[in-house]
Amino acid sequence: MIRSIKKIIVFAMVALNIPVNASAFETSKHIQMDGCTSAACVDERVKSCVAAAEAEGDAYLSSRWCSNVAFEQADELLNAFYQDAMKKTISIALEMSVTPMNGHEDLLRQSQRAWLEVRDTTCELNVLYGFIGSGADTVIAQFKARMTMQRIGDLNTEIGRYLN
Repeated sequence: MIRSIKKIIVFAMVALNIPVNASAFETSKHIQMDGCTSAACVDERVKSCVAAAEAEGDAYLSSRWCSNVAFEQADELLNAFYQDAMKKTISIALEMSVTPMNGHEDLLRQSQRAWLEVRDTTCELNVLYGFIGSGADTVIAQFKARMTMQRIGDLNTEIGRYLN
């Protein structure tokens, strides 16, 4: 009876877009996105998190929890990489005031803003074409996590060697 009431409350919170936290299952202990730069890696880590939740008997909404934590961690990692890249870019530009490095700060900022728009609209397309119905926010979170970790890998490949 109590479990049924819990499910009804959680469902109502989800329907009203109120954040829902895992009860006994601590999702963040089961997902570590650091070093994961491929879609397959993200999917595997989310799948492993869901399996851990199910093993602990807390499977209800585990996909949602795991996908959201994966995206939160991926977003934090991207923000940290971006901030570091921006600081290094500004530092290099200040040291070499009359070089081709001038303007790279604005270019990096424009690139990131454009990528965020592409990521978000592509995620919406993913849901519309592949996952019509319930669970759309879970699919979006996992897709954003995959794209975000790929972005870190891409930025590191393209500009990382210049920032060290």
